[in-house]
Amino acid sequence: MIVADQVLNDLTERYHNAVVAAYQAKDSRAPDRASQRFMELISDMDELLATRKEFLLGRWLGDAKRWARTDQQRRLYEVNARDLITRWGGRITDYSQRQWSGMLTGFYQPRWAKFLDRLQSSLTGGEPFSAAQLRKEF
Repeated sequence: MIVADQVLNDLTERYHNAVVAAYQAKDSRAPDRASQRFMELISDMDELLATRKEFLLGRWLGDAKRWARTDQQRRLYEVNARDLITRWGGRITDYSQRQWSGMLTGFYQPRWAKFLDRLQSSLTGGEPFSAAQLRKEF
């Protein structure tokens, strides 16, 4: 499973690089297929990771909530568990970057979709792409 996941990761890097190269060449048609394949690979990785319990987001969240004694604590512990693997807190973001089933399609994939949409809008609509603005939105 680990080897297959690495192969998929390597493929995503290839498609990501193709999207960036097309953007830099100002080719508005080229990124479409690479972007689509990139997003499909994220779903494939999520599905692969779901075959192993140690790579499940739900397990992490469930473990955190089991420590709670009240519903209020359960909600708080889930929020804290999610923060630890996403925002971390303050100005530190993406510190943990867990590659778990549930994180890929539920957290990272929507962010990549926004990134890819912004690149495409920049090419076709002339809107300048701003990585700094995109980071603020995340």
